[in-house]
Amino acid sequence: MKKILLISLIIIFSNSTFAEEIYLEPEEFINQTFPSGAPEEDFFVLEDNEMDEVYDLIGDTYHTPLISFWEKEGKVAYILEMIGKHEFITAGYVVKNNEVVDAKILVYREKYGWEVRFDSFLKQIRGQKLNGSKLTKGIYNISGATMSVDSMRELTKLSLFLYKKVIK
Repeated sequence: MKKILLISLIIIFSNSTFAEEIYLEPEEFINQTFPSGAPEEDFFVLEDNEMDEVYDLIGDTYHTPLISFWEKEGKVAYILEMIGKHEFITAGYVVKNNEVVDAKILVYREKYGWEVRFDSFLKQIRGQKLNGSKLTKGIYNISGATMSVDSMRELTKLSLFLYKKVIK
């Protein structure tokens, strides 16, 4: 009985490890975004009032007030994370002129919902802008990936919000 319990616990706690898929290393994402040479990493600190704005925008708090970004010639790249259903999704966003010009899933840790990594989904994010607290175009759900889609939708809003704060 103890062996069965031990094996069950090992399987339960190791499942998230097996689910992690690295599709693109963050450093490679930055190098692809800035092929003529990546700028130095910079940081933006969300102050209390900005944390409140983020909450109003995405309906949740962002897990850290310190956000890394890379900026060159008005183009800003972010590596952002948000919980899908149980685990963090790591995504890269590139914003220029208040518009998302690229988005990629870098690391996916959930068992389900990985379809958000495909270009057929990500192309809905490219070209997005913020109109108040809404995106200018709809992002369609994927059956079985609703929470991952929601996370990507919220990260899209966050990337556009951050762009306005970084590029003044």
